[in-house]
Amino acid sequence: MKIKNTLQLIALSLTLSLTLSSCASLLGMAYKIAATKADKIFEKKGYEMTGDMVCKREKKDVPSQFKTKNYIKCSGTTKDNRRAEFNGGELLKPDSAGHKSHFHGLINGKKAFLDYGEEDI
Repeated sequence: MKIKNTLQLIALSLTLSLTLSSCASLLGMAYKIAATKADKIFEKKGYEMTGDMVCKREKKDVPSQFKTKNYIKCSGTTKDNRRAEFNGGELLKPDSAGHKSHFHGLINGKKAFLDYGEEDI
């Protein structure tokens, strides 16, 4: 009986480890997709990018104007070596114009554009 319980515990541990690593892989893939989209949005707005954009979900230090379900922060570099940031997320409720998301593009810390995440890229 003791061996059976130990084997079940090991099997459960392995299953949980595989599940968690699969989730981490999916999350990593989602961040890569977000980074690619952020790069494309910058390109569409006229900023040539180096392709080094990295994104992560931000849980703290979210600006108060972002009452969002999810908040993502991305950073990368333009081809002329300027710092590019892409921050924002899905709003808890649509804004007065009906937009469901707000994403701010910044170049060297200054606002370059506002994107609503509504176009297919």
